[in-house]
Amino acid sequence: MAIHRSAIITTRSARETARLGHFLAGSLRSRHVIALIGGLGSGKTILTQAIARYLGVRRPVKSPTFVLIASHTATRTGVSTLFHVDCYRVRRLTGSDRAAIMEAIEMPHSVTLIEWADRIPSVLAHVPQRRLSTISIAVAGTHARRLSVTGALTGSARKWATAHPSSVPVPAVQPVICSPGRRRPCAHS
Repeated sequence: MAIHRSAIITTRSARETARLGHFLAGSLRSRHVIALIGGLGSGKTILTQAIARYLGVRRPVKSPTFVLIASHTATRTGVSTLFHVDCYRVRRLTGSDRAAIMEAIEMPHSVTLIEWADRIPSVLAHVPQRRLSTISIAVAGTHARRLSVTGALTGSARKWATAHPSSVPVPAVQPVICSPGRRRPCAHS
């Protein structure tokens, strides 16, 4: 039986969202993948920039909307490259696009951030759960954002939620019932 864990955090400003990204970046390891999901202006790029700063990326990190993958040199111990993937314009992945994303994901000493990750579920299905975190961001007010963190960064997100009173921890530990060899998706009980 697998366990699905999540934490929900509310940030009250872009600055607080950036601080959360910086905090979460401290838990990243080589070949970690962060799948960012949220609408336009929800804060995906703010999180990406904060994580990049923590990893020691010196040049500005902008959303690579017209380029599928941007590569940035990182200087933090254990991570030498940050791959920033933007799937905003992806309607259907070509074989070469899929191969390029998978190559970035599997590159040693790298971290991969994927904006609009909900558009490439078939690629994310190949990432081991121990290396994958999903952060879904919803606008909760003019400056407020509600972030749902699942996967490998959940423990760090819970630490943040405990330390920051504006955050709302969610003790959602739900069993996921899976049968080996079963073709249908796992059911949550």
